[in-house]
Amino acid sequence: METLNLLTDYLTEKQSIAAAIKDLHVTSSWQWYQRYSRFATNLGLAFPDFSARQQMLHFKRFVLNRQLCFLDEQYSDAVICRSDGAPGVPGMTSPLAVIATFHTGSYRLLIHRLVKAGIPVTLPVSRAVRQRQEADYRAILRSSLLPADALQVIEAEHPAAGLQLMRALRGGRTVVGYLDGNLGSGVGTHLLSVPFFATRLRVRTGLAWLAAKAGVPFTGVICTRQSDGAINWETLPFGSHTMRENPAVFSESCTRKMYERLCSVLSKEPWQWDQWPYLHESFSEIARK
Repeated sequence: METLNLLTDYLTEKQSIAAAIKDLHVTSSWQWYQRYSRFATNLGLAFPDFSARQQMLHFKRFVLNRQLCFLDEQYSDAVICRSDGAPGVPGMTSPLAVIATFHTGSYRLLIHRLVKAGIPVTLPVSRAVRQRQEADYRAILRSSLLPADALQVIEAEHPAAGLQLMRALRGGRTVVGYLDGNLGSGVGTHLLSVPFFATRLRVRTGLAWLAAKAGVPFTGVICTRQSDGAINWETLPFGSHTMRENPAVFSESCTRKMYERLCSVLSKEPWQWDQWPYLHESFSEIARK
């Protein structure tokens, strides 16, 4: 009965959020207009042929997906998840790994599923994100009766972040990082230019480089929200034959393939990605017609 009530509450709130966003007018407040302007500008640079109507439709789906991410986190046990890896534990081909993912689909669920499976996670995030969200993560851990050290959050910009991540791996923890956060990890400056629709982006390769230097598996995970409401995790395992011999080549190759897969997802459903408002911070080149 408790599970049924949880599911009912989840679906009710989900419908309420969808109805509110359907009636959203971006001129209703300065905040909404500002958010839409940043989204539409960056989306338009990547997809210059999109009409204003298409931009608005994708914006509303983008807002809905973002709000559902937080709802999914609140009702994580009611969310249907599918994975091509271990059941409910995406990316885990080894009990110890570096997992790279993007802010797509219900991206916040990945951390919860890993720690609930008994896998200690170290998560590098920006200082601002840590200040805003670490307390929320801790509260969810407590409500799930999980130990406080199940999740370790470190500041990615800290000069010693690379050393902290290496120590975490050596201590038996799994490192999960968001590639599109594009933050310095202290491991080194590994910038790579990759194609991104009508633009090119400067991206960091430090996560794959960290795995190579630590000698642990590097796995990519792409999360998407499906039309039936389920969450799907796609695992992208990477071979290790060049890992030890040439970490730089390995990290660049893995990062390119991750962004290629991201583009494949976004070419059909741009709204799946939460980073559109911040994309301009990573542009290295914008195509001109």
